[in-house]
Amino acid sequence: MLVWGLLAEPIYVLRVPGSVVTAVECGLSGFASVATITVLAMFILSAGICRTGVIQILGRKISECIGDSETKQLGATVGIVSPISGFINNTAAVAIFMPMVTDLVEWGKTPPSKPR
Repeated sequence: MLVWGLLAEPIYVLRVPGSVVTAVECGLSGFASVATITVLAMFILSAGICRTGVIQILGRKISECIGDSETKQLGATVGIVSPISGFINNTAAVAIFMPMVTDLVEWGKTPPSKPR
């Protein structure tokens, strides 16, 4: 009911405060965490940047220069991602450049899970 353009009663989105919290609500509450939503947003950003093809072009150029040397792959990755991490969140930098790194190890025939 509207009274003078204001609500006469409060509106509750999920449940009335003070009501019993169910096990399902407790289980799903972790998805409302700011960190979870941030990581999800970073993966969405990463997918969007991958669709533009910019990261793949960068990865191809780097791959042409460094070949299949693991040391050069690591150096190129650190050399590109580190300066960017100085200006944006590290989580965002990882999410954005993860496809490039996986492409580099694929083109360089290096197993991504190879232990050091």
